[in-house]
Amino acid sequence: MRPRGGLMTPDGDPPRAREFRQNDASRGHARLHTALQELKDLLEPRLNCIAEHPLPPGEPHEGSPDWATARFNLGLALAQRADRDRSQNWELAIAAFEDALSVWTREHNPVQWAAARMSLGVAFRERLAGERSDNQERAIAALEESLLVVTRERNPQQWADARMNLGIAYWERLAGDRSQNRERAIQAFDDSLSVWTRDDNPEDWATAQLNLAFAYQERDGGDREECRERAIAAFENSLSVFTREHNPGEWAAACMSLGIAYWGRFAGDRSQNQERAIAAFGNTLSVCTREANAERWAATRLNLGIAFWERLAGDQAQNQEQAIGAFEDALSVWTRKADAERWAAGRMKLGVAYLECLTGDRSQNREQAIAAFEDAISVWTRDVNPDGWAAAQMKLGIAYRERLAGNRSENRERAIAAFEEALRVWVGERNPEEAAVARANLDAAYRDRFAEWVENRVSCNSSNLI
Repeated sequence: MRPRGGLMTPDGDPPRAREFRQNDASRGHARLHTALQELKDLLEPRLNCIAEHPLPPGEPHEGSPDWATARFNLGLALAQRADRDRSQNWELAIAAFEDALSVWTREHNPVQWAAARMSLGVAFRERLAGERSDNQERAIAALEESLLVVTRERNPQQWADARMNLGIAYWERLAGDRSQNRERAIQAFDDSLSVWTRDDNPEDWATAQLNLAFAYQERDGGDREECRERAIAAFENSLSVFTREHNPGEWAAACMSLGIAYWGRFAGDRSQNQERAIAAFGNTLSVCTREANAERWAATRLNLGIAFWERLAGDQAQNQEQAIGAFEDALSVWTRKADAERWAAGRMKLGVAYLECLTGDRSQNREQAIAAFEDAISVWTRDVNPDGWAAAQMKLGIAYRERLAGNRSENRERAIAAFEEALRVWVGERNPEEAAVARANLDAAYRDRFAEWVENRVSCNSSNLI
């Protein structure tokens, strides 16, 4: 289980784990390979000749115990095969496991039946074809059935594996109550950790800690700060085993999410939390390069930019320059054509940075900001992304009101129009704080308009007198 990629929300909130789900390049935390390997060890399979070659005609005959074993072993080999068509491999593996289960029964072959049910559950969870929710439900059913036989007392390692895979399935589940699914996932990860220890099962333990950390970071229920503290502790636990040299993918994922957790942390010293977040994002970038994974690199650069923009320590102007450079790096990957939503969010961040930047030419900064906000508005619409659209309109209004280039009256009218657009979304009851700020800026723009009208009237009267 890993969060799958995304990016910052357009309103400037700190980064959250759920915004990075698509940036995960590997799903190794599902423990797929290890779980299947341990099932092979459990059944002492004869894979070497069976997995890659068809069975001799008539031997063993279909429906026999030996045929079931051979089909199960073939399913394991197909599930772990990295080459050829991955979707086809999963379909063939599912068919092979189901063949084995047509022979093995819980009453007569409990160990083999449980192993096949567990493997089938993992295969359905990873399946690429078919309807995703249906696959998830089949996976959960199969994994829960395997746990009718595989118990902590008799098979602690296999039980921990099954609980881990079941936790992942519940975490990703689309059907049912989301909060309940997540609580079940957390309980399942905790169950695995009741068996695995850092000393005896370091990688298993670290994997479970990492999954538990992700789960607490995105948990719907419970005290928010307590969940964040538990997530931080679990991320740091995983990093006590995973290293950059031996586990670069897991290490980078843990560093990235640890940075997000520290950035959102309320406990402790805020500046220290920010410095830890910046260090964690920097660590992530030491593994996630643009060449290796451009999407994850861009997301990490964006988060680092946000961290530098809001940083309390260091020189503010230098921090802002670092932030702008990071936002521009992210936008060198995210394009409007390839990923309009991320591009719009990145342009929004860059626009805010230029609007508030202390260095450089002020007039040019305002022009850069206006262009960026208009880009964001060209993607976001009031119907599809009302809050993002309103936030961009608000910032655009401020930028036009402070603009040095162009005609002052035209700039003010554009500012008024933008503030009014924002207030079409931000109403007092729904967004009281945003509405108050937008209303205050609109009132100020109206006063500027009235002042200019008075000034023009006085100038006109003076000219008539002359």
